[in-house]
This record gives sequence, C-alpha cells and structure tokens, in this order.
Amino acid sequence: MSNRRLSLTEAQWAEIYDILVADLDAPENLRFQFLQRYTSPQDTEREYRVCPALGFGGKLRYQNDKLDVYMYPEDETPERLKLKKSVDAKLRHLLAKFLSK
Repeated sequence: MSNRRLSLTEAQWAEIYDILVADLDAPENLRFQFLQRYTSPQDTEREYRVCPALGFGGKLRYQNDKLDVYMYPEDETPERLKLKKSVDAKLRHLLAKFLSK
C-alpha cells in the first residue's frame, strides 16, 4: 500500500464526493466532514466509509496509487459489482485528470 498522502485540492476532493453522492448515495450532509478529513495536513486516512449503495462496508479507498470503492464480499451482488466497476472507472479518470495538471 502506498504511504504517500494523496494531495488534492478541496475542489478536487469535492468532485470526488460528487461522484459518491450521485452514484453511491453518499449523504450530502457528510460532505463537509469528508472534505475536512481529506484536506487536513494531518490526513493519514486511506479509506472512508460513505457509500451506502455498496452495503455496510461501502467505502472509498486510496491504495497503491489508485482511488476506488470497496464493499465487503458478503455485500456483493451482480448489480453492486456493476456499480463498483462504473464508479471505479469514473474515479480513475478523474484522478488521472487531477494528477496530469
């Protein structure tokens, strides 16, 4: 697992959260907490549980220099796996855009 902090701007993290809200039913009322966590200089978090559409364990993860969503194996269904694949592709695209600047 990468130990590097993913240094993105608050606006970039907000774009990531927009995907979580739109596609994974992340609660809008947790946006501020999410942004505070990931823009804090003390940030050491590598995952954030905020993706109810993926079940109890639905979370955003940053590891091995990539951003993806995760769910517990017992929560996997064909529909959720398809959703995960779609969101992961969006996150990969967005992260590549951010890191190319």
